[in-house]
Amino acid sequence: CHLGGYLPLTTMPLYEMLCLAKPALARPNLVRMMQRAGEVVFSNGGVITDIFSYGEQHLAYDIRKPFEKYAKAHIWQMNFMMQPASLKALDEELRLNQDVLRWVVLKRPAINYSLEQLLKEAEAAQDSKEQTTAAS
Repeated sequence: CHLGGYLPLTTMPLYEMLCLAKPALARPNLVRMMQRAGEVVFSNGGVITDIFSYGEQHLAYDIRKPFEKYAKAHIWQMNFMMQPASLKALDEELRLNQDVLRWVVLKRPAINYSLEQLLKEAEAAQDSKEQTTAAS
């Protein structure tokens, strides 16, 4: 399955990025930060699978920056599929953003399913659910 002329999804590894942003960051600025990270993924032919926001959390230890110290951070996560060579662009975006305290990108285990296989499994699960409902 191809997505708009991009490489098949199964050829792109799945990544999970966890990002810590400054706690005093206004919500519109936080949303803009997430949008810019997503735009980098999309512009490099990637696909975002999930975005989570965990809100402002106390940290296990303080993060120190020059003349600053943070005991809390706004934590958010983005799961995405993208070519490994394009990760540099995402790292560059986060590195240049003054509101990002820390981030980490992890490569998740490979997905061994094609989109067609996932659709077949979803249809089979739906058929099974309908048969169970009809039997009751």
